[in-house]
Amino acid sequence: MKKKRLSKTVEDKTIVWFKDYNKYLILENTTAAILKRVSSCFSAKEIVVVSSKKLSVPLDKTIDFILDLKKILIDPTRSLEPENFTDYGGIDTLKLF
Repeated sequence: MKKKRLSKTVEDKTIVWFKDYNKYLILENTTAAILKRVSSCFSAKEIVVVSSKKLSVPLDKTIDFILDLKKILIDPTRSLEPENFTDYGGIDTLKLF
């Protein structure tokens, strides 16, 4: 089941509303783009390579980040609580409000 979400870009951030959770997240634009790619038909390899270049981080860290993003934001059994987010040290990408 696809998660229902709306997004709006405001300055250098993207606000994403998740209907199923009735919560908003403020994402860096790059993270919002990754979320969109993960939700669509892009291949995992393509998402990792493009994202690694945009984030300027090693492939293994990018893979971990994308897997966590997918697990937290797309998996219907997870919640959008702050304790579910991993600190990626230097990648300030997720903010819950």
